[in-house]
Amino acid sequence: MKAQAYDQNSCLHEMVGEIDAGEVYYREPYKLDPTIGYKANEDRAFESGLKLLHNYISGSLS
Repeated sequence: MKAQAYDQNSCLHEMVGEIDAGEVYYREPYKLDPTIGYKANEDRAFESGLKLLHNYISGSLS
């Protein structure tokens, strides 16, 4: 939030031995909102991750 990086993504990526080094297969964008507080923003991130997972499992991602 300090950096005002409000545009975020939940990502489905390959797991490798180095942090953040795996290929990203899919992204689900979401926005942080500095006016709604930490918990509400965490809920947005969580919902974005759930949407990504649901779309992956259901075959909606291409």
